[in-house]
Amino acid sequence: MNPFNQPPQTGDLVAARRNISCTLTEEYTNSPSVRQGTRGLVRKRTGNQLTVAFDTSYGLTESTVHARDCRLIQRTADEKRFMEWTQLKTAVRIGALITLIAPILWYVVVYWAQTGSLDGVIEALIVAALESALELPGLILAHPTQTLVWIAVGALVTRIALGPRPRRKRRKQRR
Repeated sequence: MNPFNQPPQTGDLVAARRNISCTLTEEYTNSPSVRQGTRGLVRKRTGNQLTVAFDTSYGLTESTVHARDCRLIQRTADEKRFMEWTQLKTAVRIGALITLIAPILWYVVVYWAQTGSLDGVIEALIVAALESALELPGLILAHPTQTLVWIAVGALVTRIALGPRPRRKRRKQRR
C-alpha cells in the first residue's frame, strides 16, 4: 500500500496544486497569495478540509483548503524546522528588497537636499535610469568582468527579493 495515496494528515508537508486566493480581494483581482507549487504545513484536518500554513516567502499565510488542492510531499515533517526555514527565507527576502530599494531612496534624499523639494523627482528618476542603461554598454566594454559580475549579482538579488516569475499556462496550438 502506497502511503502517498492517502490524504494528508496533521503535520504533513504539502504543495498547492493550484493557485489559492485567501481573501475576497485576491479573488476579485485575480492575484492569489498562494501560487501553485507553494509548500505548506498541514496544521489541522477536518474531513476533506485542511488548514495549511503556506510559506508565501513574505511570511506564513494560513488558509483552509480542500484536500484535493494539496499534493503530499512528506509525511510527518518537522514543524519547528519548517517554521525556522520560513523565517530565514522571509528575512533574506526582506534584506534583498531593502538592497533594491535603498539606492532609490538615497537618490530621492539627495535630490530633495539639492533642490529643496520633491517636485520633478519622478522625471529625474526616469532620466537617471535611462542614462544608466545607456552607460551599460560602455561599462561592459571598459570593465567586462566587474560589470558582468555586477549584473549577475543584481539579477540574483532581484530573484531572491521578488521570487520566481509566475509561469503562464501555454495555449494549445491549433493544427
